Amino acid sequence: MPASDGGYSFDLSVEDFDKSVLPPHARTPGTDEFAHEVSKYFQKEFAGFSGRARVVVDGKTIRVSWHADRNEPTPLEVIQAKLERGEFEVAIAHLEVLRRYQPNDLVILCNLGMALSDAGRFAEAELHLQHAVEVDPDHVSARIALGVALTRQGKTEDAIAMLRIAVAKEPANPWAHRNLGGCLLKERQLDEAEKSLRRAVELGPADQQAVFGLAQVLHAKGDEVEADGLYVRAIELDATGSVAELARKERTKFAQKSFRTAMPGLERPDAVMYCLSALRKFEKMSNEEVQKIGFEIAMLGQRGLDPNDSSPRYRLRSMQGDYSALHLLCYMYAAFKIIAPDSDIGFDVSKEYSMAKGMHQEEPG
Repeated sequence: MPASDGGYSFDLSVEDFDKSVLPPHARTPGTDEFAHEVSKYFQKEFAGFSGRARVVVDGKTIRVSWHADRNEPTPLEVIQAKLERGEFEVAIAHLEVLRRYQPNDLVILCNLGMALSDAGRFAEAELHLQHAVEVDPDHVSARIALGVALTRQGKTEDAIAMLRIAVAKEPANPWAHRNLGGCLLKERQLDEAEKSLRRAVELGPADQQAVFGLAQVLHAKGDEVEADGLYVRAIELDATGSVAELARKERTKFAQKSFRTAMPGLERPDAVMYCLSALRKFEKMSNEEVQKIGFEIAMLGQRGLDPNDSSPRYRLRSMQGDYSALHLLCYMYAAFKIIAPDSDIGFDVSKEYSMAKGMHQEEPG
């Protein structure tokens, strides 16, 4: 059991102790050699944590107490730091040490299950998280973590059932609603998914994944206006993460769709002329100069460039003048065709670029 100073203590029957881990000469209970080697064994078990272990072999019982140094982190703090650094296997090994002697500790079981899940060891994660739920059926965090592990294995229906219980037990838990909504979206149960994810966003307005999830549901339901607004909101919450990148890609799809709607099946004359302008400009530049322009526009595009906004309100450090969003997108497309021809900038003006290239080749000189 946890000790008041952040350490741990537990009793273990001598009969239950695995004597094969001891040297052959020290496997007889009741001897000094047995007590000495048992103490050395547990000192080694806890060597990964800062602190000290006290081991007392008393008759038929092994009593172990481990205490953290006053100025050192507790075992779970050590483990949490390793998880944050992505050192999953080391953290899992430490958690297994603690679980061996405290097999029903909910904090240990949940942390171990989540670490295994994040490490891709889903079946093991499910086993430990299921045990946590059995130890305490009312432990909502364990149910949510189990729901996530089930989802990652493709057991979506089982995950939904588990997460529905979590929501019922704790209706104000935003993570329960967010994960339930995500599972319902996968099953195309869009109305219920919207309800769950709206509630998740209400409870956690800064939860980027919940905001993005709600945008996805609305996108799937055809409400592109609200969905686009939520994609923007998701990007604003954290512009550098993977969720923001996904949101940008979805917004690009909207932009591409509306861009083509204006003249379906035909090249856009304005985009053709912007591409032609880029070709004329870039042929006089080195690849390094072209790359500088392309990368600067790409960075600007992370905040969103609407090709349907015709106002020339953008400026670049690498190129003089005022530019509309479409103008810059065409310049970026042309730049990447020079510096990285196989790359996908996320916005397709290939038809316009091809026409501009043909026009440029026919120009004098």
